Amino acid sequence: MLTLTENARDILRKVPHQPELGPGAGLRISRSQAGDGVFLTSLTHAPRRGDEVLDDDGARVFLGPLAAERYDGGRLDARTDPQGRIEFVVRRAS
Repeated sequence: MLTLTENARDILRKVPHQPELGPGAGLRISRSQAGDGVFLTSLTHAPRRGDEVLDDDGARVFLGPLAAERYDGGRLDARTDPQGRIEFVVRRAS
């Protein structure tokens, strides 16, 4: 199972408070439809059918089936870049 750093947890707890998303919202990680092996993140109002749901004290992450397999045992971290954008990265377990 994917785990969250304190930074990621703090940022993701704010997602459901965005009026356009609502109380069940979270970050979804899924494989790109292009079939290029890239995984994408997006904020969404709810998980999709088949998603693995991680709820860490109100910080919600929805993992598509391939993302759940790929990042099992990983740790999701987040930071804000110099322009104020949030960047997410999954660090694999060593």
